[in-house]
Parts: sequence; C-alpha cells; structure tokens
Amino acid sequence: MEHAATGQDDRECICVGGDPQSLLEREELEQEASLLRALADPTRLGILKLLAASDRPVCVCELVDRFPLGQPTISHHLGVLRKAGLVSAYRQGTWMYYQIQRSRVRDALACLGELVSVDE
Repeated sequence: MEHAATGQDDRECICVGGDPQSLLEREELEQEASLLRALADPTRLGILKLLAASDRPVCVCELVDRFPLGQPTISHHLGVLRKAGLVSAYRQGTWMYYQIQRSRVRDALACLGELVSVDE
C-alpha cells in the first residue's frame, strides 16, 4: 500500500528503534507534557493567576476563600502544581504558604513557543 504523504510503499518504512537520542527526547516530552497537564485545569490556572498577582507568598486559607471548593480540593490542586514545580511552599505554624515559580511558567511558555514560528 502506498503512503499518502510520501508516495512510498508502507512496507519500505523503517522506523527508528531504540535510538538513545529518541529515548532522551521522549523523556523530555514526558516532562513537558506533565508540566502542561498541570496547567490544563481551570482551578489550577486560577490559582497560578492569583499567585502571580501577589507580591508575597499566599496562605492556603486565602486561596480557599477565593474558590467555591473545599480546602482538601484546593490542597490537591496545589499538590499538582508543586509536583510540576510551578509553585513552591513553606509551612508557618499550621498554615502553608505558596508562591509561583515564574521560571517554570517560562519553561511552559518556551515549550509552547517551539510550536509556533516567530514569523507568523
């Protein structure tokens, strides 16, 4: 059968096997996909916007007050953001304080930027 895009016989296709370079790229793609998945939620995006607008670390109690969700749900979303490196946190007494990690947001933008041409 002829391949529609190349006009070559599909049986002639030789796929790259266990090339170490492609495995490295796969790892990088997995990391980038994980980062973008963390951003792909309205609540998490809203949390990041609130943290970005603040000039100081924000207490989890302040975040809970801004969303129609309970504290455990907000904490779950913050955990996803922490795992992706998009926020950092520290404990003060019984409260957790969160701050956006702008360098990781820049990483996400760079990942997306690779998909578009500067000339467009």
